[in-house]
Amino acid sequence: MKRGTIRQVGLLLSVFGVLVVGTTSCSKVTEKVSEKAAEKAIEGSTDGEADVDLSDDEVKIKTGDGSAVYGSKMPDGWPKDIPLPDNFEVTGGANIDQGGQVMITVVGTTKMSSEDVTAFYKDKMSGWEKESDAVYGNGDDAVASLSLTNGDRRLIVSANTNDAGSEVSFSYMVGTTD
Repeated sequence: MKRGTIRQVGLLLSVFGVLVVGTTSCSKVTEKVSEKAAEKAIEGSTDGEADVDLSDDEVKIKTGDGSAVYGSKMPDGWPKDIPLPDNFEVTGGANIDQGGQVMITVVGTTKMSSEDVTAFYKDKMSGWEKESDAVYGNGDDAVASLSLTNGDRRLIVSANTNDAGSEVSFSYMVGTTD
């Protein structure tokens, strides 16, 4: 992704965090105030118009550069050819579309170890090229990451082992990066 895109994604994630905190006891007045505050913060950062909508446990953001949807469920647009592990429970997700670049992020938990998660993707993603593969620590402290590419598509899998299995983050990106 472009440098400006990464900065804007970071800003959007920060705004999302503020919105989640500000709307946990979401009355309509609190919701509208939070939407306007987020719009002003985004507009100040991007020098453009922004529209923020809080509804259905989602935050939807639209700017002249693109759109983003954040929520606590599986985001729309996850590719059908990229499986999720058995017993994977989604805890959050985002779909960010910025002028030909799309990034979909899914986070959740599985009973698999972090190393088993990355082994699952090495096995299931034939035709994808391994860009990087690393394991840090071992046992209950293991963190594993795997980056795969296929043309203009990239999948990054990060898993952190815990007592119940692993917390996993998937980032899928497609589109131009220049």
